[in-house]
Amino acid sequence: GRHGKGNLSRPLQVSKQLYDGGYGGSSKWPELMPMARQERLGFASGDCRIAPMFCQASVVMLRYCSGDRWLGTRTNPHPWGVYFTGHEIVRAGVQWLTSEKILKKGQKLLFGGFSAGGVGALQSLDFVKDLTEPLNVDLKAFVGWGID
Repeated sequence: GRHGKGNLSRPLQVSKQLYDGGYGGSSKWPELMPMARQERLGFASGDCRIAPMFCQASVVMLRYCSGDRWLGTRTNPHPWGVYFTGHEIVRAGVQWLTSEKILKKGQKLLFGGFSAGGVGALQSLDFVKDLTEPLNVDLKAFVGWGID
């Protein structure tokens, strides 16, 4: 049936087209993702007219490049030849923020994402909370669906 074992060649073909078109990595991310533009960041904007409560906050954006909603844990390539390591990218990002003392004890962390990244952020909340537990970080979620 349509949702059964089916033919994987079509999804692989679509994935390859996306990859070849620049969506398979993060090198072209600013040009391809309108959310990255300052005027589109909304609450995370550095413009105090747009986001007076957060305009002085540090904003860290992990470029969505794993294609797995930040949930994959593969450290070896999928049979299609791609890696799905989004969960590990989130882990590395949070560990870097703490090791570099960017995220410090008692601070607030507004954690979220847009579109597929929003789904992954929501799924990763408990994981990020566990990673930041020693710092007693106040973790809050923001998830946007990025409708354009």
